[in-house]
Amino acid sequence: MGGVEAIRDQLNRVRQRRLTVPEAAAVFDTGSMEIRRAVERGILEASIEQHGARRYRLLAADRVLAWRMAKPLRPEYHEAFSKALFEPKSWHVESDLEFLSFSSEEKVSAGKYRVNLNEVVGEISERLKALDDAHAHIETRKGADPFIKGTEIEAHRIAALIDGGASIEDVLRDFPALTHAKVAAAAAYAKAHPKQGRPYPSRSAKSAMRAGRGGLRRAFAAADEE
Repeated sequence: MGGVEAIRDQLNRVRQRRLTVPEAAAVFDTGSMEIRRAVERGILEASIEQHGARRYRLLAADRVLAWRMAKPLRPEYHEAFSKALFEPKSWHVESDLEFLSFSSEEKVSAGKYRVNLNEVVGEISERLKALDDAHAHIETRKGADPFIKGTEIEAHRIAALIDGGASIEDVLRDFPALTHAKVAAAAAYAKAHPKQGRPYPSRSAKSAMRAGRGGLRRAFAAADEE
């Protein structure tokens, strides 16, 4: 399956998805605050879903996609752009790639805003799949931080190490029970589900000990002197 059929299938899958604000921020590579502002201004619609004691705002992924893609245009063109995006008759082929060209009165790309649908829609589809893969590797437990399945290692603990500059190989050296896929899943999960409360350290105890020549002892000594 390729061309129009492939993109149509990917867009249909996007249409079936609802995402929390942090998940949407991770998938569409934008800030959570920017999405919340768009909801507050009525640009994006959100439904409320209750899970236990927590309430979540859920967004239709296709609406977020259209909003992100239409950002270079003025707001009054967004609705028309969204309709064109999900209408294959508005697409055209150039060099075996599908494009959407949207005309407006603005001087955007010489009067037309052109989007490579293969690139944009394909990338979003890959990010949604990565999010699904991350969820498949993570186990949530009542009253506890999410764990990586098959271990007692918190997902956000591993993500904090990656955010602190550790490579996946560094993490695997300190946590041999993990795999490359599980470390990547923990990082992706944490990005879509930011930790509440106190963060985990950005270095593991083992990496601190490897800092060499009593680095850990010096750190403890410095703490004792304060």
